[in-house]
Amino acid sequence: MARSAHKDDKERYLTYSITVRAADKDKDIEEEVVTKKMPKFIDGGPKDFLDWVYHFDQLASHKHWNAEDKFLNTTILLEGDLREAFADAAITDEDVRMDEEFTRALRKASIQAVPRTRAYGAYSGPTE
Repeated sequence: MARSAHKDDKERYLTYSITVRAADKDKDIEEEVVTKKMPKFIDGGPKDFLDWVYHFDQLASHKHWNAEDKFLNTTILLEGDLREAFADAAITDEDVRMDEEFTRALRKASIQAVPRTRAYGAYSGPTE
């Protein structure tokens, strides 16, 4: 049973490493790294999606991701209808790698794939 739970955990989460202190051999400082377990968004309602977006924004900030990194990692972390809707919304032309376009694509996908997101006026952009 524990083996099955571990496999399920691997399918539902990705673990990211975040360097919180860079190594400096001259000062005898070792690199300090923490990990963050980021859930995939597989299903859920508007609140679940907004919680996921909040944690994604935090991860993106800690990892210093640019818009292209956000597109790539969002595609990896979304599942099902939302992933398909995001892929469709993200493909407009070759210059879609701006933060505004990322936010627009994620919001458009959530309206199409997450139940009742439109009624809640969901995700309008990063909280920063």
